[in-house]
Amino acid sequence: MNKGCNRIFLLLMMTVLPLALYCQKGLFLTGGLEFAGLGKHYTFEKEGKILAKNWLGVHDSDDVGVLFNPEIYIHYHFMENFGISLGMKFMDKGVVIHDNDFMTRNEITNSPFTGNFGGTRASKGNFNINKWYFNPSLSGCFLFNTNFNRARPFLSFGIGWNHYISNSRKVIAEYYHVSTDEHLVLRAQYKTNFTNQYIEAGCFFFQGLSEPVLFGAKKSTKGTVASVSFRYAFIGTYMEADYSNTKKGVNQYNDHLSVGGSYFSVVVKVGGGVFTDATDRMYEKRYNRTIAGKSGSGKLEKIIHGPAKMNGREFSVKKGIVVKKPFITVSVWDHARYDKDIISISLNGKWILENDTLKTSRKVLFVDLEEEINYLAVYAISEGSEKPCTVSIIVDDGISEQKIVLNSDMMNSEALRIRMER
Repeated sequence: MNKGCNRIFLLLMMTVLPLALYCQKGLFLTGGLEFAGLGKHYTFEKEGKILAKNWLGVHDSDDVGVLFNPEIYIHYHFMENFGISLGMKFMDKGVVIHDNDFMTRNEITNSPFTGNFGGTRASKGNFNINKWYFNPSLSGCFLFNTNFNRARPFLSFGIGWNHYISNSRKVIAEYYHVSTDEHLVLRAQYKTNFTNQYIEAGCFFFQGLSEPVLFGAKKSTKGTVASVSFRYAFIGTYMEADYSNTKKGVNQYNDHLSVGGSYFSVVVKVGGGVFTDATDRMYEKRYNRTIAGKSGSGKLEKIIHGPAKMNGREFSVKKGIVVKKPFITVSVWDHARYDKDIISISLNGKWILENDTLKTSRKVLFVDLEEEINYLAVYAISEGSEKPCTVSIIVDDGISEQKIVLNSDMMNSEALRIRMER
């Protein structure tokens, strides 16, 4: 079972990670904590009359009843609304029980106990066991569109493979009560491997990003990424135990229990984009080398199609990109937030959009590139309530999407150089 789980996880890593690396800017790395409750399902042979699930010592500040599981994830989000994640988590599976009959007879109530981290400790008949599992997982998610550009709600479904990593699966917890000469013994055994499924709902938050589309090939991923989510895991039985109570060496009663791990948790993660700066530099160097080979100069900054000035306004090239096909789509929307910017857009000196009021939703333009080198320029008609006019643009050639933000005021405009690679 263990070898099979490891092989499955390695196969997923070998398949998904190269894809994410190839697509580059769709790759995110996050890490965080899962604040999880204890196993939800306890089953006792004596119907809980002898043993019972209970978190005693509620007035003790240490007895919070929450487990803290560290985890790290590689996220790859593609298109606009879909994503997959590979996760690795260390999961603390806790069990807390007490002998109800013993505590009632001896009037032991609200008794605090001390949890031995990674081990076991008993105090006045209350047993607390904590053991660790390694949990690789694979999940898929759907991101919902919103008008608030820096937040995207999501819904995720996943499966995990759990492998026991503590020192011993067999645990013996004992407590001796001097005044009654009673010896309480709990013999527990954890499963070596088990699978779990989970559903998760939450929201991604971004600092330094303002475009509605947050993930995807060749899209900006700079800035801090954070998420808060609620998760419910379906696990089943992961531990079984036998219990005995002896008095003056004579057995008084026995019980048996099994514990399932279905539980509710809150997950907080923080991270950021991977390889974003390196990808920007790589594409820029590649483009500049290509242009240098064709023109003999380092960069082609002068607009050679259409006027370098239009109605007395200066145009300057902000960035160059490369596309693979002549038929492309150009999506435009108001960067950051809606402030009633009005623009026109020209391609090689010809208007392809005129006097349009930008919104936070996208307007898609279908463009046929007739030249090898093309210039897409933004011309501000009105700067709206916040200056200057700032336009988010995505160029999609059917193979990848590339994003840029262009600015324009009433004196100057920025342009995007598009080279069609034949």
